Amino acid sequence: MKARTAGLGLFVTLIVGVVGACSSSDQTPDATTPDSSSLPDTSVPLPDAARAEGGAEAGAEAGPDATPDATPDATPDATPDATPDVGVDSGRVVPGAPSGVAARAVAIGATVATLAGSGDSGFANGTGAAARFNGPHGLAVDPAGNVFVADSTNNRIRRVTAAGVVTTLAGSGAPGSANGTGAAASFSDPFGVALDSAGNVYVADHFGHRIRKVTPAGVVTTVAGSGTAEFADGTGAAVGFNHPESLVVNAAGDILIVDTDNNRIRKMTPAGVVTTLAGSAASAFADGTGAAASFFFPFGIGLDSQGNAYIGDEGNHRIRKMTPAGVVTTLAGSGAEGFADGTRNGAIFNYPSGVAVDASGNVYVADYLNGRIRRVTAAGVVTTLAGTGDADYLDGPAATARFNFPVSVATDASGTVYVADLGNQRIRKITSVGIGKLEVTWSVPGASGSSPITGYQASASAAGQPTKTCTTTGATTCTVVGLTSGAAYSVSVTATNAAGTSAPSAASTATPN
Repeated sequence: MKARTAGLGLFVTLIVGVVGACSSSDQTPDATTPDSSSLPDTSVPLPDAARAEGGAEAGAEAGPDATPDATPDATPDATPDATPDVGVDSGRVVPGAPSGVAARAVAIGATVATLAGSGDSGFANGTGAAARFNGPHGLAVDPAGNVFVADSTNNRIRRVTAAGVVTTLAGSGAPGSANGTGAAASFSDPFGVALDSAGNVYVADHFGHRIRKVTPAGVVTTVAGSGTAEFADGTGAAVGFNHPESLVVNAAGDILIVDTDNNRIRKMTPAGVVTTLAGSAASAFADGTGAAASFFFPFGIGLDSQGNAYIGDEGNHRIRKMTPAGVVTTLAGSGAEGFADGTRNGAIFNYPSGVAVDASGNVYVADYLNGRIRRVTAAGVVTTLAGTGDADYLDGPAATARFNFPVSVATDASGTVYVADLGNQRIRKITSVGIGKLEVTWSVPGASGSSPITGYQASASAAGQPTKTCTTTGATTCTVVGLTSGAAYSVSVTATNAAGTSAPSAASTATPN
């Protein structure tokens, strides 16, 4: 028993000595502490995983519980260090910002050409100059580039492809109000046409005092109108119009109608329910809301992307603007009869008739007695797009082109303006460049970053307008398109490489034409 006790005491003493040696290398060994050469070797390197969990100190604390190999493993452990090697991520550097950014408006250039029509009044289907019209009035363009024409004196609705091929969609040629398909239907001096999203053509049947509908297959029906020159809101045949001249379809599918001799703007649902948005019986001039506003033989109408209507107020020689709520203001025109470019009431028109609006919010006007096509920005700045003012016929550069009583206009998605040149019995088109565009240039950043620059992006933003961009893969210039004419844009440029995108450059400010 005594021997077992003595052995136990020696064992306890040995353990205490070992713990003391592991916990402090500065301690002086006790006389009872075994020589350090008899202890396990704690200087053997720990595996990476153990070092990651606590380093060499954590490994030392685990000394009695771990029995490391006496010989270190010459092959590195497959488990990666928790701390990455310096330079793997820090070496990825984005470019510096481009410098010397400059934005400028692209100059407007326009050319006038003839799409279809021989110049002689008559009726003939055909291509280009082989086709004949007689009193072409209202125009509408579908997404495929087909132009629909209210061929008024021919009492027909015609269709002109982008290649100038003219066919007849509906109408017999004889005046009347018969519904039917193709040549079985009749119209009475149709003036205006408009397209809905399904490709149906709505027709302002001027002397028929009705609104007609023509399907893509040429099936004609009457949507509203009694056939008598009168004024009455209502539904279908209970509605009274007085020489309706033009119309347009809004985003909701409702049809806005210029009821010319009633001096009112009407709204019709696809079901034929008609109400009055603005205007009174008086042939006068007054801005205001609803019946408090006055027109004097209004003619053309176009819509912008917000649903605002622009009206060619012929007798007042002004371009009017009407909100969806029927609030009427004057966009441009002094009220005097004549010609002058200018801003708002500094501009002068001479019986402005047809109106169309492009995707940038520019309003195009067929300035009937001035023989010109005018352009009005959303800020009311009026310029001349094409025409000299001489009543004649000439294609070519817009500044020297000639029209003869242009009566109606329409625009397509690309910004091409189509003109019903009434006196020349032709459909003309104006192809423009520069409208709603900014050309942006810049210099290569002083620092390209950790890898070559792969591209640039120029961004143009303006208050109340969507941001537009253009990109390049190497060139230091691009053109931003689809901008709102007359709006002040702030333009900046970023550079991109494999590491990411730079901060934006210092901005340049410019206003597109």
